[in-house]
Amino acid sequence: MANRVFIIPRRLDFSGMNVQVLDLYPNSSQRNSELDGQGQTHYFGPSLDYPGETLRAGDSYAGGSTNTALVAADAVANMDTTGGGDDVDATPTACFGLAAYLRDRVQSGAPGGAGASLTVGNANNMAAAIKALVDTGGALTLAGINAALQGVVGATELLSDATGSICFGQVTDVLRILAGEIYLCPRYTILATQAHAWRTLAQRLVLTAAQLTNVTGLTFQSSGRFIGNLESGYRDLPLLALTGAMSGSMVAGQLSHYAQPMTFFNPNFAYAAADVTADHLRAYDIAGVVIPATGIKEGVRVYDSTGNCLL
Repeated sequence: MANRVFIIPRRLDFSGMNVQVLDLYPNSSQRNSELDGQGQTHYFGPSLDYPGETLRAGDSYAGGSTNTALVAADAVANMDTTGGGDDVDATPTACFGLAAYLRDRVQSGAPGGAGASLTVGNANNMAAAIKALVDTGGALTLAGINAALQGVVGATELLSDATGSICFGQVTDVLRILAGEIYLCPRYTILATQAHAWRTLAQRLVLTAAQLTNVTGLTFQSSGRFIGNLESGYRDLPLLALTGAMSGSMVAGQLSHYAQPMTFFNPNFAYAAADVTADHLRAYDIAGVVIPATGIKEGVRVYDSTGNCLL
């Protein structure tokens, strides 16, 4: 969708507070289902979670953060797809969110194909670098994202913009995750050979087609995916378009106000260190900075489908 728009919260404390955008068209509750497109008015529901521990039930989300902070236990390991001995590096755990997406689709350096999979530390740091772009209004274009990745590991690319990368990330996927959709990289997702050489998607598909699950007891995957509406943790986010109403809202309407510093408190979060409990975690912005005790922080950014910042 060439004119798709992504509203990305800059603060991560909107969840459950019924903050709405009501000046877009068509109105979601009043539209004619036969004549109008998808409703555009909506709540700012759950946004990208602060990176943390995810509770898993196999490959399903069971609680905690939907934006997994990768740890040592999530590091890829040598595994055997056919019973003939270790032949791949694969993920031992299901992981969710932006760092999981980057590790699934992006090799570490060497755009020509000689790289390995990202370490958990580098994947986390690359995700943080991309989120920092949102807070400053930086470009989330392919060039902008590639520059953020290369600030962590040189020559790393989401997808080739010139140099023949065999990575297969997409700008729109990154925008979807930042806007709040949930990406799953399942257990036993193949990333590289047992000698740590990065595998393309086509090469992974060959390996998964040849696997012998009845011998190994494991089911290997070629890549992750966005979770569906029947899965635990799913978020039903609207598909937004760059309409005249959207442009008007960004110039002088509700989105223009939400983009400004706003005083906002969610009782489910703590805004001072002394108020943090097991049930009230600290309120953060998308860049990982605590929201001040005053509750003042800008609310949103708006990007088009190619990653240009519109607001």
